[in-house]
Amino acid sequence: MRKLIVLFFVVCLLSGVSLALASHGGLPSVGWNSGQQIQNIGSAPANVQLVAYTPHGFAYSCPEQVLAFGESHTYLSDEDELNKVCLSDDFTEPLTLPWGFSGSGVVHSDQPLAGIVNIHNMGFGRAAGQYNATLAAVVATNLAFPLVKYNHGSPGRTTTFYIQNASSTNNTITATFHMGGTPYSTSYRNVKPYARVILQPGDAVTSTAVTVGSLIVTGTQSLAGISLEHPTDEPVITGMQASRAFVASDYDDTLHCPLLRYQWAGAQTTTGLQVQNVGDQETDITVEYTVISGTVSIPVVTTMDVLPGASANFLQENHFEPETLASAVITSDPAVDLVAVVNDRADGTNPKRYLTYACFSDDNATTKVSLPLAKEHFHGNTSGVQVQNTGDLPIHLVLTYTTNTTNWTFVISTTSPIAAGASKTFWNLTGGGTKDIEIITTTVPIANFVNSNSGVIVESQSWNASKIQPIVAMAIESSENIANPQDSKSYEGVNLE
Repeated sequence: MRKLIVLFFVVCLLSGVSLALASHGGLPSVGWNSGQQIQNIGSAPANVQLVAYTPHGFAYSCPEQVLAFGESHTYLSDEDELNKVCLSDDFTEPLTLPWGFSGSGVVHSDQPLAGIVNIHNMGFGRAAGQYNATLAAVVATNLAFPLVKYNHGSPGRTTTFYIQNASSTNNTITATFHMGGTPYSTSYRNVKPYARVILQPGDAVTSTAVTVGSLIVTGTQSLAGISLEHPTDEPVITGMQASRAFVASDYDDTLHCPLLRYQWAGAQTTTGLQVQNVGDQETDITVEYTVISGTVSIPVVTTMDVLPGASANFLQENHFEPETLASAVITSDPAVDLVAVVNDRADGTNPKRYLTYACFSDDNATTKVSLPLAKEHFHGNTSGVQVQNTGDLPIHLVLTYTTNTTNWTFVISTTSPIAAGASKTFWNLTGGGTKDIEIITTTVPIANFVNSNSGVIVESQSWNASKIQPIVAMAIESSENIANPQDSKSYEGVNLE
């Protein structure tokens, strides 16, 4: 078959041990595993194949899967068929992926795909994170990371970066950390095709007094990448945050952030917003909040004179009253390109829960969004879907959930408008947890969707015959296991044309 669509996974199929490369061990502690969920978002059945790569470029090609439209397949590193029938570099001899395998991956398909990776140390600790796979169509020679931590805070937290050579030739990768107004650089030469390297601020930054900054990574060939924030020195990691790199197609002078909060609900969740100037001149960065619930005490906040490559921090506890939930729009003046991430910490849980998500480019917002993974009370985890209206008029939403294994569907719609700039949460649908919605149709009774794992398509619809407006969406997965809660995690929806 012709395999037209390619997805890149930067960290793929971790199994049982900590990661190791370069001058440090990457993620600290032990017990790391990952799951890779692939969704067919094309117009016909998709033939899908995963190829896993070691850091030295050795390839394991895994069996093809056939997915119906909207259907997902999960590749698990600890119990899936991957460990039994993947093939060696010459695609002839079956090999077992070795215990402790750590590398990167490439997914091939003849239909458009969306994919996410879930990283966790369940069974050892409580850390977890999710991030989006990167389409071959949007890989770039420049990557941006708005937030770098270098043993920051007490206890200290550090960011580890995984950078993949997203090309078929050797690649020289250069990382430049912008810390305290000073650039620090390091390079990795002749990185093999589709392989990855690991880097941390300590590989380049010489001053331990500077603990927060940003990062720009360049390559002689295309790149993909992720950031993982974690405790600097903790015997068993209990909290981690994951986010993919930003590429040129993510850059914009207007960004949208669907979910910001301060001391929200029983988990006492508070967010911080980090915005990076990825343009070529100094700029002022402004954040304007839209209240969903609660009170925003400072609705518009501006940080002046942010240099190219540098970041500005907007901490919601300085702008919101307790028990506040909001969304945000970010702009620059003069108009230069920006990227942004939201860090989220739940102080009311033990251990504390963490997650990170990327804000969305205004230019990339569309009327339809794919979310490859949403759990409805699935083995102790459940997901909330957060959808933001990025247009100028109210909208109505329709969400179609398709289960991963049985291919059942249920479709829901909103019964009240989502205002311009506002967002709405869809959560605990089978238990009545979301207000102002109705079920349009199901293939089986709604009770059957308890303990389900689904892909979701979100569609923007006209409200009162007004023009349909663009949207963005994200998913947040949380543990319902009170005795042994796993870390929260999130990823960004894939906007469809």
